[in-house]
Amino acid sequence: MFSELEKYLKQVESDKSPHTLRSYNNTLIRFCSDFDISSVSQIIKLTSADVQDYLYSLKNGGLNPSSVNSHARNLVAFFSWLKDNGYENDLHVKRFKQDKTIKDVPTPDEVKNMIANTSGKQKLLITLMAFTGMRREEITNIKLSDISGCFITIHGKGRKERRLALHEDVCKLLNEYLAKRNADIEYLFYSRKSFGGNGEPHRLTAEAIRYSVKSAMLKAGIIPERVAKMSAHSMRRFFAVYLARNNASITKIQLLMGHESAVTTAIYLKSAGAEIAEEEIKALPSL
Repeated sequence: MFSELEKYLKQVESDKSPHTLRSYNNTLIRFCSDFDISSVSQIIKLTSADVQDYLYSLKNGGLNPSSVNSHARNLVAFFSWLKDNGYENDLHVKRFKQDKTIKDVPTPDEVKNMIANTSGKQKLLITLMAFTGMRREEITNIKLSDISGCFITIHGKGRKERRLALHEDVCKLLNEYLAKRNADIEYLFYSRKSFGGNGEPHRLTAEAIRYSVKSAMLKAGIIPERVAKMSAHSMRRFFAVYLARNNASITKIQLLMGHESAVTTAIYLKSAGAEIAEEEIKALPSL
């Protein structure tokens, strides 16, 4: 890895979540490997057509348009950083058209069953995600010092913080969990499954959260075909949709979700729009 790329990734590390950092690492290392790039001068010699052909090769190799566009975004960010740091380039990237599908989101009854059919740490985790819409990385980063009564400080993307009041059901479960907690670790959620064999508590991983959410969905009786299409992020979508179905304004939802733009919030609410429209149509009086 050449020095400019190392410097760029170091800067990304200071400002992005671990998940985003992995995405940048994988994208840029793969790009440089495929072009056999070992210096910044080789990038400057590339043309926009070279980069576009590379993205087409990813698409033709089986990546879906959304994944290819993620590669494109990361490359554009790196090219812009190079230009800002005096390495002139004129690399332009055209992104691919994505299908505008509505993401599958658990229903309120399904989430209620997820909570009812879990216990202990898993029950608190599912309830917390359903009533706060936190991202996986935000969950893993919760420290005991972030909790004050029935309020929690969330450390979001881009080092942004937001403070949320916890629903009374969440607060009750949280206090019960804290009363039984017997680990000397600063993070709220932890695991004793050891990577090194010593059984010491360590911060819960994002992958463990993904597994826990999928497990809760199956316990709730959601068919495996639907569970396969959903993820831990589906709980974040559920939170936004649930707020919308209960008449929260898009501005309030944006603030609670920690979105910089209401445009991002609107994307999350596509499912809510379809559901609410259906309910309104069914409620129309007969002609």
